[in-house]
Amino acid sequence: MLNIEELLEEDRNAPLASPFRYGYQFDVDLSLQNSGGWINLENGDRLWRLTIKSPGALALFFKCDQFYLPDGAQLFVYNEDESTILGAYTNANNKPSMSFSTSLIKGHIIHLEYYEPYSVYNQGIISINAVIHDYRDLFNLTEKNRDEACGYNVSCSESNGYELQVNATSYLDMNNGYICSGTMLNNALNNYTAYYWTAWHCIHNVNPDDFEDFKFYFDYETTNCENSSANP
Repeated sequence: MLNIEELLEEDRNAPLASPFRYGYQFDVDLSLQNSGGWINLENGDRLWRLTIKSPGALALFFKCDQFYLPDGAQLFVYNEDESTILGAYTNANNKPSMSFSTSLIKGHIIHLEYYEPYSVYNQGIISINAVIHDYRDLFNLTEKNRDEACGYNVSCSESNGYELQVNATSYLDMNNGYICSGTMLNNALNNYTAYYWTAWHCIHNVNPDDFEDFKFYFDYETTNCENSSANP
């Protein structure tokens, strides 16, 4: 089990201008061949199920270094009480790099369920190489009242008149347990080209091959103005 106090102490002593760490990455080797279990259905189709647990995690997500879903196959990911269900992921989620990752799911247990039709038997590839353990509750999924005193809550009246800026701002999740912030920018042509502006220190150590796995979280503010925290 992770020593959270030790991680928080590391975070407090991190170099200035470091990305904000919210999760610890466990390197793993979980695949259709070496983990989980298969269920054969009467019509020849089959299901693969895998449960991932990380005690103490407030949320989890996983990354794949090899991911390919054939036509007709589906992948669902959900937490223990099924309050969050992601999917169905299909062959529309395949990428030339064969990488894949999910967004954060509340809780310390997540379940994967992969459905494979008989017509594409043994063609699917799911190879999980990392699990990220959220120890800070990045999106306040536990709904605890947090006051981090880092600025005005954008749900408060102080943000009136800045709605466009608020809507353009997001978390940038570098897919490794670290986040930064950033914003969408227009250009002089006003042609809606999707430029995203963030800090150099957030990305200068990131392999460019990993850029396509970045996640952008918009609209993450609180639903009310009960404290001064600018975080979700």
